[in-house]
Amino acid sequence: MSTAKPPRKPGLSPEEPLRLATFRVQGRMFAVDIMRIREIVRPLRITSVPQAPTHMVGVFNLRGTVLPLFRMTTDDSRFGAHNLGRYLILSVDGRHVALIVDDVLDVLQIRRKDVRLSEAVLSGNAADLFVGVVTVEDEVVFLVNVRALLQGADAVDWTQFAPEAMSAPEGEP
Repeated sequence: MSTAKPPRKPGLSPEEPLRLATFRVQGRMFAVDIMRIREIVRPLRITSVPQAPTHMVGVFNLRGTVLPLFRMTTDDSRFGAHNLGRYLILSVDGRHVALIVDDVLDVLQIRRKDVRLSEAVLSGNAADLFVGVVTVEDEVVFLVNVRALLQGADAVDWTQFAPEAMSAPEGEP
C-alpha cells in the first residue's frame, strides 16, 4: 500500500507565477490573464444592439467576424471619446469579445499569493466583475473576471469607491 500523497493540482501553488496584461480605463489600472488576449485593435464602427445589457456598447465587424463590445464603467459620457483608446479582443470559453480600454500598458508578472480576493476588498458589482486585486508600486490593479463580464455582471459605478477603500489594511503590503 502506497502512502504517497496525490500530486498537487497545477495552478494551486501560491508561488505560481501569473502573467497579466495591464491596461487603463478612466485612470484605473486593470489586468487580464495574458493568455486571454487574442489581439489589440484600434476602435472600429460600432452598431448598437436593441435590448442589450447596460455594459454592452454594441457589436462591430472585425475582418468578417461580428464581436460584442463591452465597457467596464457606467459613465456613458465617455463614449464620444472612446475612439482614442483600443479594443482588447479577449477569448473565454471559445468565444471572442472586445473590451474598451483607454490605454494598453505592460505585462505584469506576479505570484498567485500576491492576489487579494475580491470579496475581501470589494463589494457589490465590483466583487462580481473582478477576481481580485494586487498592489504594484503603490497602485491597485483590478484583475478582471472576463467570464463574469460575459455572463452579465454589470458595469461598475466607480463613484461608489473612495481611493482609501482600495488601500491595503494596516499591516499588509
